[in-house]
Order: sequence, then structure tokens, then C-alpha cells
Amino acid sequence: MQAISTTINSNTHLDADILDAVVVGSGYGSSTAAVRFLQSHGPKRVAVLERGREWLPGSFPQTTAEAVEEIGVRLRSREWLNRDGLFDVRIFEDLVTVNGCGLGGGSLINASVMIEPNQLVFKSHRWPRALKNEFELDQDGHRAFDKFYDRARSALKVSTYPDTYRPLPKLERLRETTIAGVTDNWIQFEKTPLAVTFEDTLNDAGFVKPACNLCGNCVTGCNTGAKGALNTTLLATAWKLGARIYTEVTVLRIDPDPALEDVWVVAYTSTEDRHETERFIKTRRVFLGAGAMGSTEILLRSTALSLSKMLGKGYSGNGDSIGAAVGVAKPIATFGNPSYKNQDQTPDRSPGPCITSVAKINEARNPAALFTMTKSPSKYVMHKLMDTASTAQTAIDGLVSKALETLHLKPADPTTTLFSTPESRQIADMEDLLSKQLVIEDCSVPFATKALFNSVLQLTNLLETDPKEAMDAMRQWVLDNEVDNDRNDVDHFQTFLVMSHDDSRKSGTMTLDETTGLLDMSWPGWRSQKNYPLGNEKMKEVGDHAGQDYFIPNPVIAQMNRTVSVHSLGGCCMGDSVETGVVNDKGALYNSATGGVYKGLYVVCGAIVPRSLGINPALTITALAERVMEHVE
Repeated sequence: MQAISTTINSNTHLDADILDAVVVGSGYGSSTAAVRFLQSHGPKRVAVLERGREWLPGSFPQTTAEAVEEIGVRLRSREWLNRDGLFDVRIFEDLVTVNGCGLGGGSLINASVMIEPNQLVFKSHRWPRALKNEFELDQDGHRAFDKFYDRARSALKVSTYPDTYRPLPKLERLRETTIAGVTDNWIQFEKTPLAVTFEDTLNDAGFVKPACNLCGNCVTGCNTGAKGALNTTLLATAWKLGARIYTEVTVLRIDPDPALEDVWVVAYTSTEDRHETERFIKTRRVFLGAGAMGSTEILLRSTALSLSKMLGKGYSGNGDSIGAAVGVAKPIATFGNPSYKNQDQTPDRSPGPCITSVAKINEARNPAALFTMTKSPSKYVMHKLMDTASTAQTAIDGLVSKALETLHLKPADPTTTLFSTPESRQIADMEDLLSKQLVIEDCSVPFATKALFNSVLQLTNLLETDPKEAMDAMRQWVLDNEVDNDRNDVDHFQTFLVMSHDDSRKSGTMTLDETTGLLDMSWPGWRSQKNYPLGNEKMKEVGDHAGQDYFIPNPVIAQMNRTVSVHSLGGCCMGDSVETGVVNDKGALYNSATGGVYKGLYVVCGAIVPRSLGINPALTITALAERVMEHVE
């Protein structure tokens, strides 16, 4: 594979002419925008701007020291430490976020899981009406929106871990737990669809993609080249189609051109020197795809635009959480191998891709037909029955309200089920249903972070429990290892990832710090959410069933009193009008001065997702971007 970008520094500049399109960011939405615009509009002048560096297979961190060097940290709204580090870590008052920084965005350090959310998610009031209609099932169990998911899967080359490959211990342990019935609730096991190649292939850009060698180091960057990092897939295709790709570019804001109608001025600096004199590039279209925090920060700075009062609101951490089961009965190869090179792999100790399977849990105990993603006429009937019941209840509420109005009476408590408005009751019921659903995914820890991971988790366990009990547990752990030479912390240590549903009525808010002009975040509402305790409870149940000695809950919550997210969503949420959203259902940016939309300004990343998805969001972000691009002129 070859480099496809040009680095911008104090000695290099972007084009001076007016471009047809500028794509800001290089994640799933922005990569989709670049490719689809060039495919639908023919040869055009398109520039892709990325804040970080370009990473090729073989250049990612392989040791703990190398990984630590690539951690970029921003503490609240203070300046960056290592602002172009591969791991973009932001520590706010209420949460910690982790994102990828580099050409390809989050695809560089994610697990490449490509899975659809639960159908119930799309019944939420947060989605624009036009999209809600496209999410509805017809009598054959199909949805109008399915074509965008299909395009996304095709573009990202999605498959599952092959049955012809050797069994993976972590996958089999989660399967066994599910079959045995960890809870008496509804639970479903499945392999996760992945953007990973399992046989040597030539991709659409003409690059060779080698087969995955199961080294387990996906989330510190795939040095093998088997993972679907976007700089080796969609961005490479855009480059082949003529896009000019620039790295180390920090976009500051978007302004209207003072002299030319429908022309936009993108202000930027080089990432290496953010305090240098601003530079500018002009374009007729901007596709903003810098992620939930990046796109929101850019628009908050774009004060020359008349934007919705909803800008910065609606942040969700996607219900992310982590945990670990220590001392499980059967061996699990949790940690990645020291090298990514094929000849250095140990087949019986290779963990495989970071995530390979998922257990979907529904604590609400509703009929399975209502919650599975299986598309069938029976599911259509179930949804219609639910809609009919809701309509009937709405009619009853209307009659009660009319009677009270006639008698000049008001309900004592408007939040109760009987006397609440039909809309508020339905919203509360939907949020309650979603809060009881979550997924638990198996998880491998890359070799480069093994030392850090072990230290943090052991320290957390000592701090989380009574000191004497903790020391006794650790002493017993050592004794067990001495007695059973086949049992050690590497083989009997299982990590989990959870995704669930934040209550969208208690979402976070992003603002700019008045002193630094950098993004800040406030989300005190996460501490009263139901989904985080439920996630710990269910991870512990899985660990108990696997014979764990003890369970370590989310260390960020336990020790920092913050939640953590690797799937930030919202900030530029979709809405039916400028009063309820920052963009419309087609991703076009609302103009609060006119009530219409700006011509040529779009948001195409996770910033437009109006609520938690409760699953890895990459596929849905890509599908939404596919839909946006279908409507671009």
C-alpha cells in the first residue's frame, strides 16, 4: 500500500482556486461523502482535510512505549498535549472520550464492527419524521432505509469470522454463556459483522488487502493491513477518483464568502502550529465529518453563520462501558501477540480480531419478535399491534383530558401515566424500554497496551474493594497459579465491552470555553442513568457464569467518577426544523435566520445521530452519509 496524502505545514498550502467540495475529517461519513460526490458528479476539484497524520500498515505502535507516545490528551478545554497523537483522549468534568486521530479517523483504532441497531431505536421521537418513515417495516419486513445499509456493507466489505477458521476461545466462551442462559431474560448470541478481510483480496482502490492473521492488535492499529481502515479502502478509492487528500490540517471554522454567493471560506491552520496565521480555502460545498466533537467545535466557532440553538446539545456516549472477569475457569487468549508478522503468530494463542461476537440482552422481557432484527411479516404485525395499542391509549388520554378541561380541572401530577400528555408518556415509555437493552461484546486487548491494562485493572481492584479482602484475593490468585501451571492471568482473564442506551432526555451539552476557544463538555445527567449499573450487573453475571474469581467494573467510573465513551454521538443532531435540530434529515445545515437550510453546507458524521444507538455506530453513520449524498446537488 502507498501513501495517498500530502502533509500541510508552514511551508505548504492548499489550492487557491474555488473548489467544488471540501470534506472536513476522514471518518466513515466523510470518506463516504468524498467517494459518492466524485462518483455522482464526475471529475471535480475535491479536497479532504484531516487533522492527524497518515498511518500505513506496519507503522502503528507495537510496544507499550510506542503506544504511550501516541496518546494525545486534552484536559477539559485546555491545550493539547501531543495534538496529533493517534489516540485522541479528552478528559472533561463528567466523562472521558477516546477517538482516533489520523487519516481514516476512528477506523484506525476501532474494532471494525459493522452491525445495525435494534429496530426499536428508530421508533424514538429524536429522529426526523422522514427518517422514521424510512425505518418502518412494510408487510414483507423490509424498510426503505435498508438500501443505505446495503450500500454501506458493500462499500466496507463486511463479513463475519469464518467457520472455516479455528475456533476462538473468547467467542466460544460468550456463546456458551449465552446458551446456558446467563439471565432469565431475552438474550441472543451472534457473530459480529466485521470490516476485516479473511482472505487475500484486491480492494476497489486496487490495493492488496491481506488476510487477517488473528494477532489481536486491531485497536492500536492494524499493522497487517487486513482491517478496513478507511485510508486503505474508501479514502483510497476517493484518491483514485481524483480527490486531493491533506493531513495535519486543523479546520477552525466556516464563513460565508463576503463577495461571492453560495461560496464558503474554510479557515484552517497546520496542526503542528495551531497558533500560526490563519489560512483559507474557498469551496462551493462543505461536507463536515470531523466527528461528534470535531464537527460541533467547528460550527460553534462559525459565528458568521446563523445556526440552530440546538447546536452542541444532544450528546450521547452511546452507553459505552468496559469490565473484566479475572480468573475465569476456561482459558481465553485475551491479549494480542507481540508481533503482527505472520511467521511470529502462535495459532493456539492468537485472540483473533478485537471483537468477534455479541450477546444482546433485553431486560424488558418483551416478546422476542419485537426486538430482533430478523425481517419478517410476523415482526411487521408485532409493530403494527404496538402502534395500534399506542394509538388507542392516545385516544383514551385525549378523552380524559377533554373531560377534565370541560370540568375546569387539571391533573394533580402531569407526569403520571394517566394524566401525562400522550407524547410525553410515549417518550418516557420508549426511553424506559431502551434503557433495559444492552449488548456485551467479547474483546481482545492489544499487546502494546497489555502492561498498562494489567496495571490499571489490578490497581482498580485494590482500590475498589476492602484492602484486606483485595490482598487476600490477590494472594489466592498467586497460589492458584503456582498450583496450576496451566492457569495464568493471560489465559484466564476476559474483557468485555458494553453498549447500551443513554436516556436522551438527559443528554450532554458541548460549548466553547470563553478563554481558550476550545471545546468543553458538560454531562452531569449520565450519573442518574439506568444503563450503566445494568451494564456492570450483566457483565458480572457473564463472568460469574464463566467461573470468575472476581469482577472488575468500569475503572473510569469507579476511580474518576466519570463515564467513558469511544463512540461519541450528537452535537449537530438531526431534526424536523431549526427549532429541534441543527441539520435536517438530509444532513443540510439549518439557517436560523430564514428557517431554511444553507446551500452547500452538510454534516455527515456521528454528530448528526440524535440519540444513542446501543451498538457500534460505524455502519449506521456510513448509511446515514449514504442517504445524505443521495440528495446532494
